[in-house]
Amino acid sequence: GLSSVTIIAKLDSLMVTGLAGLEAAAIYSTTFYMATVIEIPKRAMTQSAGALLAHAFENNNQTEIREIYYKTALNQFIIGSLLLLGLWANMDNIFDMMPKGNLYREGFLVAMIIGVAKLTDMSFGPSSELIGLSKFYWFNLIVITLLAGLSVVSNIMLIPIYGINGAAAGAFIALLIYNSTKYIFIWYKFKLSPFGINTLKVIPVIMLCMAINILLPRIDNLYTDIVIRSAAITITYGSLILLFRCSDEINQLLRKNLELLFKKIN
Repeated sequence: GLSSVTIIAKLDSLMVTGLAGLEAAAIYSTTFYMATVIEIPKRAMTQSAGALLAHAFENNNQTEIREIYYKTALNQFIIGSLLLLGLWANMDNIFDMMPKGNLYREGFLVAMIIGVAKLTDMSFGPSSELIGLSKFYWFNLIVITLLAGLSVVSNIMLIPIYGINGAAAGAFIALLIYNSTKYIFIWYKFKLSPFGINTLKVIPVIMLCMAINILLPRIDNLYTDIVIRSAAITITYGSLILLFRCSDEINQLLRKNLELLFKKIN
C-alpha cells in the first residue's frame, strides 16, 4: 500500500522529464514534495491504526474494525485539511523565501492539485491496511497495478497539453480512481465506509477558512504575514472543529491538555 506514493512520485518525475524537460521536472518535483507535507500525520496514524486493526481482525471484532476505520479516516481528513489550508495560504510567502522563487512559482497549481490529491487519499482512511489484513489481501496488488497503469496513461495524455499541471492532474485522477476502487471493494465485502455526518461538518469549516484567507490583506513583511495568516486560519479552524464536535478524539485530547495546563498554572 505504501508503494503507491513512490509509484506516483517517481513515475510522474520521470515522465515530466521525458515529455516536458529538465527544468519542468525540477519545478514539478520540488512543488510535489512541498504538497506531500500534509500526509505526514497519515504515516503516524496509519501505523497505529494498522496495529489496532490487526488486533481487531485477530479477535474478529467487526465493531472495533468499523470504529478504527471511520475514526482514522475522519481525523486524517481534519488534520490534513488544516495543513492544506496552511500551505495554500502561505504559498506566495514560501516562494518569496526560496532562491529563484519566481521560477518555482510556476508550480503553484501543482502543489495545490497534489495537496488535494493527498487530502483525498487521507480521507479514505487506512483502506490498504484494512484490505491487507483481511483474507482479500491480494486485492491490494491489483489496485496498485491499476494505479501505476493509470498514472502512465494520464501522464501521456495530459503532460503534452498542460505540462506540469497536467502531470499533477493525472496524479489526482489516478489516486481518486485508486481510492474509489478500494472504497467500493470495502463496501461490497465489509459494508464499511470511512465517511459520515462528521465528515460533512468539516467542509463548511474549510470553506470559511478559505474565505478568511482571501479577505485578509497581505502584509509586506512576509514573516509577519505568515504568522498572522496561519494564526487566523488555525484559531478559526480549530475553534469550529471543537464547537461542532467533529471529532470526539480531538475534543478529548484538547480537554486533557487544557486540564494539564490549568494544573500547572495552579
